[in-house]
Amino acid sequence: MATILNLSHHRPPDFINFDWYERYEREMGEAEFRKYVNRVWGALLDMPVDSVFLIEKYVEPKNYEMFVKVACLFLFEEKIRWYDFNEEFTVIKRYK
Repeated sequence: MATILNLSHHRPPDFINFDWYERYEREMGEAEFRKYVNRVWGALLDMPVDSVFLIEKYVEPKNYEMFVKVACLFLFEEKIRWYDFNEEFTVIKRYK
């Protein structure tokens, strides 16, 4: 029986504490992490309306945690209401 992927435990608990962001900046270097953030935000902004982004298909497993956190930051910072995660945080849907 196949295991169902669930990435919901990677979402940030809040957007007051940015320890995770600073940790990635230290680990990757500020410029490299900023490039990653820009690629994620660009991919989300470029999604066609009524499309889905399958994290398991497009993101390397080693980057699942970072991707989910950065995508959550995108939704929070941009206050965009036409994107949403599924319950397992494995799919992002764009509605508008």
